[in-house]
Amino acid sequence: MRIEFKALHTLRGKLFIFASFMLLLNIPLQATHIVGAEMWYECQSVAQNRYVINLRMFRDCLTGQADYDNPISIFVFPRNNPAAAQVFEANLQGLPSPVPATTWSQCVGTTYPLCVEEGLYARILTLPPVIGGYDIGWARCCRNQNIDNLFLPLNQGVTFLVHIPGPELAVCNSMPTFDNILPTYICAGEDFYFDHSATDLDGDSLVYELSHPFDGLNLNGLGAGNAMPGANNPVVNLANPMGPPPYRLVTYSSAAFNAQNPFGPNSAFIDRATGLLRFSPPQVGVYVVAISVLEYRNGVLISENKRDVQVHVVQCLPQNDPPVISHTFSPSDIVSGDTLIISSIDTTCYRVTVLDSNGNPVQAQPVSVIFSGPDAPTVTIQGNNPLEMDICWNSDCDFAGTTIELIIMGWDLANCPVHNPAFDTVYIRIEPPRDAYPSIGHQLPPGNPSGPDTLLIDYNNQACWTGWVADTANIDGALQHSYIIEEVGGSPGGASLVVLPDLSNPDSIPVSFCWTPGCDNIEKLYRLIQTGLLPNACPPTNQSRDTMYIYIPPIPNPPPVVGTDLSGNLFSNDTIFVDVHDSLCFLFTVNDTFPANTLDYEFNFAATDGQPAGGFQPTISVVSNQDSLVLEVCWYPTCSNVNRNFLLELTGIQVNECDQEGRAQDTVWFVVRDIVNPPPVISHSFLPGFNVDGDTIIVAADSLACFAFALRDSGMNTFLDLDVYTELLSTNDSTFHQLEITLTDSSDTLLAGEICFVPDCEFMDETLRVILVGRDTFDCSTANWVYDTVYVRAIEPQNNPPEIQHFLGNLPQSGGVVEVTPNGEPFCYQIVLSDPDSSFADLSAVGTSYIFDSWFRYGNPAEVTITGTNPLFINVCWNPSCYDSGEEFDLVICGRDSSRCVLSDQVCDTVRFRIL
Repeated sequence: MRIEFKALHTLRGKLFIFASFMLLLNIPLQATHIVGAEMWYECQSVAQNRYVINLRMFRDCLTGQADYDNPISIFVFPRNNPAAAQVFEANLQGLPSPVPATTWSQCVGTTYPLCVEEGLYARILTLPPVIGGYDIGWARCCRNQNIDNLFLPLNQGVTFLVHIPGPELAVCNSMPTFDNILPTYICAGEDFYFDHSATDLDGDSLVYELSHPFDGLNLNGLGAGNAMPGANNPVVNLANPMGPPPYRLVTYSSAAFNAQNPFGPNSAFIDRATGLLRFSPPQVGVYVVAISVLEYRNGVLISENKRDVQVHVVQCLPQNDPPVISHTFSPSDIVSGDTLIISSIDTTCYRVTVLDSNGNPVQAQPVSVIFSGPDAPTVTIQGNNPLEMDICWNSDCDFAGTTIELIIMGWDLANCPVHNPAFDTVYIRIEPPRDAYPSIGHQLPPGNPSGPDTLLIDYNNQACWTGWVADTANIDGALQHSYIIEEVGGSPGGASLVVLPDLSNPDSIPVSFCWTPGCDNIEKLYRLIQTGLLPNACPPTNQSRDTMYIYIPPIPNPPPVVGTDLSGNLFSNDTIFVDVHDSLCFLFTVNDTFPANTLDYEFNFAATDGQPAGGFQPTISVVSNQDSLVLEVCWYPTCSNVNRNFLLELTGIQVNECDQEGRAQDTVWFVVRDIVNPPPVISHSFLPGFNVDGDTIIVAADSLACFAFALRDSGMNTFLDLDVYTELLSTNDSTFHQLEITLTDSSDTLLAGEICFVPDCEFMDETLRVILVGRDTFDCSTANWVYDTVYVRAIEPQNNPPEIQHFLGNLPQSGGVVEVTPNGEPFCYQIVLSDPDSSFADLSAVGTSYIFDSWFRYGNPAEVTITGTNPLFINVCWNPSCYDSGEEFDLVICGRDSSRCVLSDQVCDTVRFRIL
């Protein structure tokens, strides 16, 4: 038979499967009291802060069965405010169930009379997070009166306490719970071993210890006590509240007993790391033992599960001697006594043999901590007497320089379970790792000018070199090669190397490197670090590094050749002299001295006096950009530049394919001069047809007066401006005549034309002065003003009367009289009024006889319609009635000219009508 046997801590509910998993209890005739209990909690919902509080209680059911308390009262104390305790009821979950008794006939020779019952209470609580967390407790009295290691045990109760940590330590924690329950009894005078380990759902660190049981009261006397001697209440509830921690500890019956020695001196031991429990009770009796598992997170204690049990020690049949247990190593192993000596990356195996001389089957179990960790050895078991256990372990570098202990326990299956076992211990010493530095290096191309560790590569040229790494320590496993390249003083990367490692030989890797640097790499220093690693050897002696440097020098980029051609300008050396308002132009040439991608330029223009240049900036245009860059620079100075010096810095730029620039500068100076500006000449002349007396035009007050003028400038770069206004000579007061100026010539040097206006009637018999003001304005000096005056004397105009005549058309006449018979229709004729003096005459005409009055003949007057200006057309219509028959009427129309300052005489026209 071959059995795969795993480590102690990897099997839950694992060790001692023969145990009846019950707390030890008292013998018959003892009162039915509590014989053990355990309290724990689990997180049910992190989001809702919900917990399940559990209490498992065992009691003696052999002699009488008092009812379980149902419900029980659970007290919750906030750690930061214990006075604000809350009380919750927990109900019994179903009916109590009997626990199967342990039947170890090989221990006592007969079935042992025991009865144990188990009751389970549960309550779901929602507990909001508070700093410090919560203490949750329950207490009951009393213990059995015949417990041997307690003083007056009937007067001492039990308290079970759990702690939920606050959010500063853990969020919705779950407590560790014990995996196995002790057997019903153990043997006096024999060694007993038991796996008392626990499981934590959160994976926290666990530490085991023998601890001091609690009494039923706290330090203030609150809780569960014996009602008879102390008038206490054995049950905690609202009427008998349980006090907050701390709680009283049980009182032992003598100094021979304490928490670490519940059976007497040297009678109990627990492995703090594994929970392996050893009892060696010397005397028969009933004993109280408390076993705690402490839960740590990040090195901080966050909870404790204290199991309070009653252990029954009986006199057993004589037990067989322990089996013989031994180990054997391989002949090739390096051994010193019980110690195997290996390297840090070795795998070692050995065999443990368990043999019982009586021929009984045996069992064996690893009990060292190493068997429960992530690096646990593998265990293979075959046979049962002898039992052979093969143990193999793979070391790694983390164990280098340490020694581990491997303990195996074996026992006779014919004995009481796990009584009188035998132990075998083997030590494995892991030697520090030996040096396993790989050989690593590089070889630069021949002719490299910068030594063996620095490679020069010109831009856009490919360079190749080799590197290597080799295993000179003969370490098993493939050799590894890696590299990084980084700019010195910069960040990793930035270089696109072509790397070709040859992986055909696991013990040696030659590497080919090639690189063609680009523009981004120019004038930079790079560091190439190769790393050789033997992964099957231990650090730090399993890797080597090699460092070389790569420098990419700058591209030759000398400055271009620049020059200016100032011909066509007045210049001396690099200075151009220019008059204001003149323009200057010259050529600026940029010639490359090295093959360039681009030729470009910049310029800076400034006044040498430190003030803003003012005026216009120079304009620069490209004449050609073939083999060289030819620019035309032009400037037009203005008045703000006069009598000042200016500096024009011209920079030629030669740009190579990596956008690196070579620059050369040339300088041209400008001196701006003012110009000589003589005053303009202004004059006038009179037009034919006007009555002139010296500089005076004599004209009727309402007639047009005109004369010619000329404004000339003999200078250059000027612009002429003319202003004209009139004044009354007698008072020098300005008048508001509308002057009509007609230009016949308009240039920078000549303004010529005519000025005309009509003197108003109010100035009749007055002389007006027409003043012409001329100036040149397009120069940089103060304007030169010149004046000219023409006089106009307004005289009384001659206004002849207009001419008037009528046209009778088809009207019948007799002796110059129009004869008509009324017929209901009007009779019409036309009168023409004209002024031969002027076409601008203002003519008017009215009917002057009473026939034109509106009241004539009861509203039947003659009507007049006038159109035109000069001549004026007057249409006269009259519709005589029968009442007018036999009468004659005169129709008189008069007119005159009112367009001149003096009215003309009135003229009239008369037409006689005879009504038949």
